[in-house]
Amino acid sequence: DRVRTILDVCTGSGCLAVIAADCFIHAHVTATDLSTEALDVARINVADAGMNARITLLHSDVLDALPPEQRCELIISNPPYGPARKRRGLPPEFRAEPDMALIAADEGMAVVRRLLRQAPDSMSPGGVLAIEIGREKRACERMLRLEFPGLVPEWVRTAEQRDNVFVLRREALISHPWRPPK
Repeated sequence: DRVRTILDVCTGSGCLAVIAADCFIHAHVTATDLSTEALDVARINVADAGMNARITLLHSDVLDALPPEQRCELIISNPPYGPARKRRGLPPEFRAEPDMALIAADEGMAVVRRLLRQAPDSMSPGGVLAIEIGREKRACERMLRLEFPGLVPEWVRTAEQRDNVFVLRREALISHPWRPPK
């Protein structure tokens, strides 16, 4: 009941934004994506769910277009996290997606890194960031160890999977800021 502001970064079809608005009934959700085509699909899905009044769609490259004063209690993201070398081995349903929805530079961690760097400025005190990284836990942990020394995520276990979603609090991100690798 305390969550009033949620941000869904790299929303794609808007499904996480709709789920978040449904689960957190007092919250307003801002959903961002760089792809205007994805936002068009999200707009349809938000309308079909009857969530137009509670979900705002915003064209943004990660958090770049957010108003500087906007603060969220919860940021969720399923960003592109696949390294290019794994594109060919993806199941057919994934290969049908545009590359920008799946593939990211730096072993898949380029967008995750940007989100970790930018998120604290858009989070309320005590805010939580949850990011899905699929089967890229090793690449993610390597990036964290090298570029965010001391930052230890909490890995979430679900009924379907484990170790593909991690959670961090704003204070941990502030305490362990990005440091360029040497």
